[in-house]
Amino acid sequence: MPSRARRYIGRSVQRTPGWPLMCPASKGGGRGRDSFIEHMERAYGRMFHRVTGVHQNDMAALVANSSIVVAPDHPATDRYWSNRVYQMCGFGAFLLHPRCALLSNHYNANELVMYDSRETLEHQIAQYIGDPEYRRVTAESALARTMEEHLYRHRCKELLTVVKHEL
Repeated sequence: MPSRARRYIGRSVQRTPGWPLMCPASKGGGRGRDSFIEHMERAYGRMFHRVTGVHQNDMAALVANSSIVVAPDHPATDRYWSNRVYQMCGFGAFLLHPRCALLSNHYNANELVMYDSRETLEHQIAQYIGDPEYRRVTAESALARTMEEHLYRHRCKELLTVVKHEL
């Protein structure tokens, strides 16, 4: 029987029955984000849980007990995405994120599922909510990529290399 614990950044969090859909975003991030949250609350009711003010081990526990983590479609652009991507993937989330051209350089389609519209997002939720094995494999791939390339030590090394060559 497989373990009910989900691994993240070297730790293990016990899985308990949790939420189908979780979104780590607060209202008040502009009309686009507020519209997204209101849309998700209307469309999914009690299946959808918005989380604010939660960090570190508490956030890891919520991620471990959520089937799908959804990133809001605002304010993401082709050149901007939240650092929550790395945090959620580092916590072992199966993350649905709005399409960002440059983010595709950081994670491939087997690690991070991206959506182009709210309609596409709804289709993906319907598809993946019933496929725990796909979610598990994708989340584990995203976690592995995060551990290999997207920790603070990787960014610091990159920054030091740039500084060394510029000075």
